[in-house]
Order: sequence, then structure tokens, then C-alpha cells
Amino acid sequence: MKRNPFGPAATLLVLGWSLLAARPDPLSEQTRQDYKGFDSSLVRVEEAKRLVAQGLVFFQDQELDHARALFEKALTLDKSCIEARYRLGCLEREAGRFHLAVDHLEQVYTVTPARDSLCFLLAESYLKLGECETAGVWLDRQNKRDNSIPAAAALKRKISDCKKRNSVDHGRKK
Repeated sequence: MKRNPFGPAATLLVLGWSLLAARPDPLSEQTRQDYKGFDSSLVRVEEAKRLVAQGLVFFQDQELDHARALFEKALTLDKSCIEARYRLGCLEREAGRFHLAVDHLEQVYTVTPARDSLCFLLAESYLKLGECETAGVWLDRQNKRDNSIPAAAALKRKISDCKKRNSVDHGRKK
């Protein structure tokens, strides 16, 4: 082993200095208060946005289970993440779980009612649930907002047929 050319005092000085350097500086009282009051909501919001973006990639690649997991995690982090809720509504619609789709899409409507074709998606979903009157209400809202959706006329006929079937069915029950 090589001997230190500066002597044992220099070795002790270097050792003590390295120990002091590794020890964290004591925090000031203001810094402690800042850390205690730290609100991580901004971090959660940004992470939720990142998860939604990642989920959209899986959604486009038809890996719906992965997309659903990411959208749900985004909602866990940020309950007000409208994009995650909207995408979950679309996913549930695709999967044929219209009651879940309606829950998500109606929550989106309460925050952003002017979202493109949202009312149309709700009208289709309610029609699939057999709730013709409610489907008609949502389609009317869509038509007031934007009546340029090509499938709206076909959906209107389906809703009309559904209402006729329901009135005939109710007539038989009496």
C-alpha cells in the first residue's frame, strides 16, 4: 500500500471533509414549510395527460385492454381528466358496455357540452340500451349544435322505429 505523501493529518482532513459533504445541509424553516405545503396535483395532472397520450396509442393499435388500463389510471390520478373519461366512454361503447359508456360520456358532457359528436355518441348508446326517448333527446341536442353528421338521419329513423316498437309493445301489455 502506498503511503500518503501529505501525511496522516491530510488523510483525516480529506476524510472529515467527505463526511461533511455527504451530510445534507439543514433545511431552513421556510424550506420545511414549502415542502409541507407542496401540492402534487400539478404532477398528477401532467402524469394523467401522459397516460392518456400513451393510451391513445394503444387505442389506435386496437390494444383496448392496455388502453383501458391507462385511461383508468389517468382518472385515478386526476379525477377531472376529461380526455381520459371521454376515451373510456368511447372504449366502453366499442366493447358494447353501453351503460358504462353513457356514465362516462354524460360526465364529459357536464364539463364540455360542445365537444364534437358527443351528443350523437350518447344518442347511439341510449338507443342500444333501448331507451328510445332519451336517445331522441340526445340526437335533438346534437342536431341543434351541428346537424352535419351523415349518420344522424339513419339514427333518427332507428330511434323512430324504436319508439314505434315500444308503443306497440306497451299497447299489448295493457
